[in-house]
Amino acid sequence: MRIISRALAVAWAFFFGFGAQAASADPAMWVIKDADSTVYLLGTIHVLKPGVNWRSEKLAAALKASDEFWMETDIAEDPAIAQTYALNFGMDARHPLPGTLGEKNYAKLLSLAERYQIPTTHLPEMRPWLATMVLGRAQVMSVGYDPELGVDRTLEKEAVAAGKPVKAFETAAQQLGFLSDLPDKVAAEMLIQTLDELEEGVKAVDTLSAAWLAGDVKRLQKDGPDKMRQEAPALYDAMLVQRNANWIKQIDMMLKGSGTQFIAVGAAHLVGKDGLPEQLRQRGYKVERY
Repeated sequence: MRIISRALAVAWAFFFGFGAQAASADPAMWVIKDADSTVYLLGTIHVLKPGVNWRSEKLAAALKASDEFWMETDIAEDPAIAQTYALNFGMDARHPLPGTLGEKNYAKLLSLAERYQIPTTHLPEMRPWLATMVLGRAQVMSVGYDPELGVDRTLEKEAVAAGKPVKAFETAAQQLGFLSDLPDKVAAEMLIQTLDELEEGVKAVDTLSAAWLAGDVKRLQKDGPDKMRQEAPALYDAMLVQRNANWIKQIDMMLKGSGTQFIAVGAAHLVGKDGLPEQLRQRGYKVERY
């Protein structure tokens, strides 16, 4: 786990967001059709800077033609859920964070918390996974990223305005559960390496953002899921493999029914051998780039 912070950057890029600018955006999409069903798959990012041009005509056409809009989880539906979960499963006063990280690493965390204006009152009680996510979110927001500008959130608002049902693959508690189930030892190593290589992680996000905007699936797979699987297998399994296994069952049910669904989930869920398109192919569906 020598460069775990890069793996965490990949996680933020695909699962929690990144942003960049491009002259012509063409994020990768897939389509699956049978006699009476159509499913569009869009790989997304969840946090963006202002002014990022990520739309395309084909994306707009697919959303317009869809009967339902699906996303990972609709945290905006009840923001208190995430807060309650964090309090119940992200805090552990019996194992203080300074002792878990060591005084030197904890001092570095406090310095970064001050830089990013993170309240430190309850920081000693945080489990490593929660401290890592708080630090990562504050860091990306400090350089201009905005959750309200994220692709999923933007498309969700448009779907609601168009009268389309909005559905989610998992609850906020389920999504956070994949992180909270990481052993504290693994999460602590992730946090320590993040403290050491925070700036390197930001550079990795910038590289991935350009690949996403261009629809460069091979680059996304190589520098994204493939590298995460090598550098941080526990994080890869928690954030991608387990969640995809749950989602693929729901998509299979969609295709066994009828109608048109538009699915917008983090881009890492759609590339590589564990990605949703490949999993659908293995189930016998014809999956094409859209």
